[in-house]
Amino acid sequence: GVRIGSAEVCGPALALDEIDDAIAIGQQYANEERIVLCVVLRKDLQMTEALRKKIKSAIRAATSPRHVPAVIVDVPDLPRTISGKTVELAVRAVIHGETVANTGAIANPEALEHFRDRLDLV
Repeated sequence: GVRIGSAEVCGPALALDEIDDAIAIGQQYANEERIVLCVVLRKDLQMTEALRKKIKSAIRAATSPRHVPAVIVDVPDLPRTISGKTVELAVRAVIHGETVANTGAIANPEALEHFRDRLDLV
């Protein structure tokens, strides 16, 4: 396997005007791990297939085809620590149906509910 950092996936997406924030995680799926990109869109936008294609094209052009997420979903907010860092491990746990170990360290634990509602990713 090839190790891919979340910044390599998120960086090109965040360079797009339509994206306010993003988080990339690995999801176990069909005996492999696939990349899931969760984005917070600018307030006046909705996710469309055209926007998904634009995001994928931007990531492919900046990195490689292996970096292109298998799934791109929009969420209204991302969970963050009290110091403002996004909490990728908590999102990954929720998407896999696991318990999040330390929700006390998350400044906005309610943001995890957006991912519980997206368990259709599994």
